[in-house]
Amino acid sequence: DLAPRERGADVVDGTAADAALRLLRQVETLIGFWGDAPPPVLRSGGLGVRELRRAAREIGAEDSAAALVVELAVAADLVGASENTASEWVPTTAADGWLAGGPEVRWALLARTWLDLPRLPGLVGRRDDAGRAVAALSDGVRRPLAGRDRRRILDALAELPPGTAAGSVAALADVLAWRAPRRGGRLRDEVVAWTLGEATTIGVVALDALSGPGRALLTAPDTIPAAMRAALPPPVEHVLLQADLTAVAPGRLDPELARELDLLADVESAGGATVY
Repeated sequence: DLAPRERGADVVDGTAADAALRLLRQVETLIGFWGDAPPPVLRSGGLGVRELRRAAREIGAEDSAAALVVELAVAADLVGASENTASEWVPTTAADGWLAGGPEVRWALLARTWLDLPRLPGLVGRRDDAGRAVAALSDGVRRPLAGRDRRRILDALAELPPGTAAGSVAALADVLAWRAPRRGGRLRDEVVAWTLGEATTIGVVALDALSGPGRALLTAPDTIPAAMRAALPPPVEHVLLQADLTAVAPGRLDPELARELDLLADVESAGGATVY
């Protein structure tokens, strides 16, 4: 029994939209940061621990969330390894087109990329069989069946009505283990927790319930932008100026105003309202 809990479809979708906007800001910040100061590619491939921590500080995320962001950026071809002698992680030409798109289109690319990603970002920082820490963007994160397991977990949530959450991560893991006891290996239950955490960071899941855009991701990929557009709050065309030279954006900014503020100011904190 999943011991479902009712969250409310509108609450779930609104929370997911906030997470989606936060993810887009983080990817945009990473592209700009690595465009100015690209980190080196390790000789064994991947991204060094120190560089991952620098990226995490820059985008305002924990190391685990930053690992997911860099894995998504590379898998979506927004960032790639340069082909010069001293290879570095740099933005690609595809990043320009992505940055010019609307939030629902940009999110759709990241969500589709994550769903089929043949890698487990949750492995970053863990020790491999040789006792070495697994680096982000390295071969140690590669798991060809990760996408299949991700879909199984989300399909179980999709069986619940919209706005309804699983009672707990453990309950969901128990149901999946009962249905397929030999599938998943030694990381079976951990993959469930990692998948729900990543899905929450991206906005596919919110409050342990599948969001409307997340449901579209599973069942009708062509409708993902429309589903996210419906979940996003309407853009605002004003900011509140404070006496200490800060500006508060009380919601998602109109794209033109957001571009102007990016030229004029730095983001101090982001969330439901963004402080510049």
